[in-house]
Amino acid sequence: MRAQTGPANHTHPVLSRISQVRRLTRERAREGLPVHLRVVVTYFDAINMFVQDSTGGIWVGRSGDGSTAKPGQLIELRGVTTQTDFAPDIVEPHWTAIGQTTLAVYRAAVRPGL
Repeated sequence: MRAQTGPANHTHPVLSRISQVRRLTRERAREGLPVHLRVVVTYFDAINMFVQDSTGGIWVGRSGDGSTAKPGQLIELRGVTTQTDFAPDIVEPHWTAIGQTTLAVYRAAVRPGL
């Protein structure tokens, strides 16, 4: 059974950090847990999207709805977890652009000293 991403779903806590998603077991990730992240886009093409927060990076499966993003764009991302390959992923994404940054500035802000 897949978790709903709407506010009526109180079955699962909403994951708000990439590290929380990355720590899921294969079975738990496949439950479709709700995700709500504030992240920066690090890569975007017709079928792939990678995002990063201060806890790590992750692949996001594109929905094919025509939404676009650019590397360095800050977004609010909602979706659900899955795992079809070697690590947990995020699918059924919906996002809103909330800002822009250079990747170097973002990395420095979240990982001082790099």
